[in-house]
Amino acid sequence: MDTETRIAFKLKLSLRDAEGPFMGKGLVQLLTAIEAEHSIRRAAAGMSLSYPKALRILRRLEEALGTRVVETSRGGVQGGGASVTEAGKAICRRFEAFNAALSNRAEELF
Repeated sequence: MDTETRIAFKLKLSLRDAEGPFMGKGLVQLLTAIEAEHSIRRAAAGMSLSYPKALRILRRLEEALGTRVVETSRGGVQGGGASVTEAGKAICRRFEAFNAALSNRAEELF
């Protein structure tokens, strides 16, 4: 077996501020699921994440960015829901683009 088939690398990108990490791959997945499900609760459940933890994660991101990333509406006759704001979609796009570029460059270097 040659070295190339036995050795691999793994990058784990996270965005951080003075308080610590506030965004990574899992948060992008959560926001994507919220957009698909129109529900924080269903998105969290689909990721085996508790609803309170999902809310804490989202609050932390909003705190770090200084803007809303998810808009919610209360239930009732019309039903409630959630959607990802344009700011939330933009940070996801930027994160994914940076992660892809970083992974491609790392692969070249490796």
